[in-house]
Amino acid sequence: MSLKKFFRRSAWDDERSRELDAYVAIETDENIARGMSAADARLAALRKLGNRARIREEIYDMNTMRFVEAVWRDMRYGARLLRLNPAFTAVAVLSLALGVGANAAVFQLVNALRLRTLPVA
Repeated sequence: MSLKKFFRRSAWDDERSRELDAYVAIETDENIARGMSAADARLAALRKLGNRARIREEIYDMNTMRFVEAVWRDMRYGARLLRLNPAFTAVAVLSLALGVGANAAVFQLVNALRLRTLPVA
């Protein structure tokens, strides 16, 4: 399974759509060869294929990693919200930076005082 199709969904979906179009064209040609009129042959081919949108959705679902898709969708939504409110974004980024820095400083202090043995005999 190629990872390229996860990053280029629209191109991959267009390819599946063209594949379904080719199937309908082949089936239409076979129906015309059996003696049907062109309009009736196309309608019969479309009926035989079924609902094209449903088929494309099923193919999309078969080739999807739901967890990765959900995480990517959530990240895009979060980035869109942060872009809409720059003041909140600045406060959130500064708060996270301060929290990470304070956590690292406290860990260094505890590591130096309690976790390592003192350099005395």
